[in-house]
Amino acid sequence: MPLPLTMYGATHCEDTQHVREQLTAWLIPLIDVNIDHDAAAEQFVIFINGGQRRTPTLVVGSSDRKTILTEPGDDLLKATLLDSGYAPGYPQPRSATDDATLLKYILFDIRGCLSALSGIAMLARDSKVNLPVSVTNWLKKWQPAIETWQQTQD
Repeated sequence: MPLPLTMYGATHCEDTQHVREQLTAWLIPLIDVNIDHDAAAEQFVIFINGGQRRTPTLVVGSSDRKTILTEPGDDLLKATLLDSGYAPGYPQPRSATDDATLLKYILFDIRGCLSALSGIAMLARDSKVNLPVSVTNWLKKWQPAIETWQQTQD
């Protein structure tokens, strides 16, 4: 499992925005702390950078192994992430909690799709609207799932 990553940044800092965009593009999860809104975090950044308020400041790791980067370039950032167990550009390992949350959202999406399908099926059944044959055939294929979902909603 990769080491935790915390980024301390500032609202109007271009370097913070660039690093955030890089981490997003590389699919790297992070804890994003805005020091403009967190005085303790701001004091930490000033302390760790020898009295200067420099952003972004990244902390990779936990208490037993920590790497601190201040205003890193892309190459240093990528090398540090690789050394810390990340694979920039590839989906990162997730915890069971993340998987449960993801599953919850997927189920909500499926529920919404089934609700929409149910509405289309009722429209096809109860109205004089002529749906294209491809839609009708597709609905027939999904009809058992739609009916099961409708029964759970009653």
